[in-house]
Amino acid sequence: MASPLTILRRCYLRDSNRGQGIFSRVLWVSYIVAKQHASPDSGDKVTAIDLYWRPGCPFCAQLTAGLKKTNIPINKHNIWDNPADAAVVRSIANGNETVPTVVIGSVGLVNPSVKQIKAAMAEHAPHLPV
Repeated sequence: MASPLTILRRCYLRDSNRGQGIFSRVLWVSYIVAKQHASPDSGDKVTAIDLYWRPGCPFCAQLTAGLKKTNIPINKHNIWDNPADAAVVRSIANGNETVPTVVIGSVGLVNPSVKQIKAAMAEHAPHLPV
């Protein structure tokens, strides 16, 4: 079975000949890219998830609201305020600054749902409250 990212690439290639782009597909397909992320404190125990966002992003606002309802501890990083935060996102999202991006320990998730974050937390940070 093809990965969600492979499916998006196929949609982009197919639609680019018709004048459409990947952004028209992103609205319809929520994708997740789980990559091992070398965080500077990867030896430490995770105390919160890291949420990378930018101002004006409706997907970021929606995810933040959903996470607040669950009381999951969050460290928010505005990628427009800190170039290092933007670099983290690019390292996870194949060179793109796609937000929201969530890092849980050494795993990065691009545009995840709250359900996908909870599943990743159960595997990579079971000590955090869900």
